[in-house]
Amino acid sequence: MSCSTGLPASSLEDVLETLRQGGAVMLLDYCRKAPAGYLFCAAASISEANICLMVNHARGVVLAALPERRIKELGLPMMSATTHDSSPDLSISVEARHGVSTGISAADRARTLQMIAKTRHPTLDLVSPGHIFPVRAKNGGVLVRSAAPEAAVDLLIMSGIIPAAALCHCLDDAGELPSESALRSLAAELNVPVVSVADVIRERLAREQILEVITHATLPMRDAGEFTVYCFRSHVDGSEHVALVKGALSERGEDGLRRPVLARVQAENHLGDLLGSAEKTSRMRMKKSLSRIAQEGRGVFVYVRHPAKSVFQEAPGIKSDDARADRVSMLREYGIGAQILNYLGAKRIKLLTSSTRDLSGIEDFQIEIVERISLWDCDCA
Repeated sequence: MSCSTGLPASSLEDVLETLRQGGAVMLLDYCRKAPAGYLFCAAASISEANICLMVNHARGVVLAALPERRIKELGLPMMSATTHDSSPDLSISVEARHGVSTGISAADRARTLQMIAKTRHPTLDLVSPGHIFPVRAKNGGVLVRSAAPEAAVDLLIMSGIIPAAALCHCLDDAGELPSESALRSLAAELNVPVVSVADVIRERLAREQILEVITHATLPMRDAGEFTVYCFRSHVDGSEHVALVKGALSERGEDGLRRPVLARVQAENHLGDLLGSAEKTSRMRMKKSLSRIAQEGRGVFVYVRHPAKSVFQEAPGIKSDDARADRVSMLREYGIGAQILNYLGAKRIKLLTSSTRDLSGIEDFQIEIVERISLWDCDCA
């Protein structure tokens, strides 16, 4: 379940190796209302040629994407405060104090970006204002905010490189956002590997253990009998998630394979869960899932929470106009749920679902879906 890029896929290792070699990468954010493309590379080793590539082909403003801790180390005041999650957090602009002339040439901008990435004495090596705008990437990266600065910094961390990225938004000849076909053509013309923000989210969720069990207990349910409840906490944002387990999930059959286990992953919905706000509400899905697992005598129900989601976003009459936020939220639910199933030993599952959503890529989480069971076809209360 990823947001389509519409571009030829590059292996993640190709992307990381290109960054290690000082090359540029095309970063795509197709999990939003309008597709966006960025050229970026490691700031610590950026060359004049890479600056020219960005200025001549991407055409946007050259930014320095930095982790929050680096912004603090450099002592850079932020330009403004914003509550819009997708707005870039820009600091005041900077310039290298030494070794530059006008500050605008390719050599000068490369020098400034290298200094931003590597200086240990910012008051001696940098001045303001300048021609490079640092942009703050949130702690936790794409698992906290799914945006280009966070994705670029995360990829550099994966590459083992100083996490400071030179990042430039792609614009067309008219100064507007390019179409999908234009981005495809540009990537092919420049012969650069392509990676999407959604790819970075999936990779981190698949490769990093971001959850810990903080407690477990026996929980009697009114209509479904006794379950063992596990509470998980995220290391990234502190959110807590719950799994209700019945029976032994990691049992093996006579063939030595793990026996498929009934599983349901459901995202929190305050109004639907508490008040039953619509037909086939999430509360009904929860009740039917638990009843079906009780009938089976073995299974798991995973409840994924949204710590920052407004109750009003879940009201039946209010639809989000931000497709990017909706798709990324879905990707996070998918990854967190898969991590919990993996931890509990539910490697082969019979998925209880109320949708036909494509779950390609779930093998990245070492989960195999052996059967999909429609929740509404279940013969349970």
